[in-house]
This record gives sequence, structure tokens and C-alpha cells, in this order.
Amino acid sequence: MCSAAIRTAARTLPNVATWPAGLPFYETVNEAPSIASLPATWFTLGFEAATDDPVSIGAAPEYRETGRVVVSIMGRAGTGDGTLIGLADTIPPLIRTHFNASEIRIRSISPASLIDDGIDGEFERYDVFIDFERPHT
Repeated sequence: MCSAAIRTAARTLPNVATWPAGLPFYETVNEAPSIASLPATWFTLGFEAATDDPVSIGAAPEYRETGRVVVSIMGRAGTGDGTLIGLADTIPPLIRTHFNASEIRIRSISPASLIDDGIDGEFERYDVFIDFERPHT
């Protein structure tokens, strides 16, 4: 899992002034929100396995954490995907600005893609994959 620094930076996205209004964040890491209580559109985060490799030697070695954050934009099925695609398309520039301010370097950001997880038909999901690196001591 990604470090606490990465998770904190990602979880503070809704506090960014330019974040899409009305797109609330729901924690789903070790949580199971009640589907009935969820709004028409919302987002959640996924933190895929990360590595923390030494990149220098010496008295104060430096490390580089690399990994992936997944921003999942969710919307009720049957309401059309235009809103979800529009929201997902606004995510990459906001992520770039926010992570760069947190000294997290973006390696790549994928365009939003529809994910069919086959679990239920209540929500449609568009994922934006953010590959990052974070140098630290």
C-alpha cells in the first residue's frame, strides 16, 4: 500500500479550491458505505501496491516511492455517463497541480476508462490511474 504521505495527499483532494463542486469523497478502504446513502455521483480512492527503493547511499540515503493511486468516479447506473465522463476528464489537471504542490511527481495519468467490475448494476465506474513517484529521505 502507498505511504501515509500519498494517502493523505490524495484524501485531501476534495479540499482543493478547483475540485468539482458536489463530488463528495467516500472512504472505501476498510469501509463499506451503505449504497442507499450514497449520492448520485461520488468518488473513492484506491491505493495499489507501492515500492520504496533506495536511490542513493551515504549518511543520509534517499529513497523513491513509486506506486499507483486510482480515482474512481461513481454514478448511479441508468442516469447517463456524460456527467461521469465530464467529471473524470477534469481530474488529471487537478491531480497534477495538487500532487506537485505535495512534492509528489506524476509519472503518468491515464484517461478515464469505464470499469466493468461485474459486482452489481447499481453504479457505473470510471477510473483514472495515477502513477507517481515521491523522493524522500
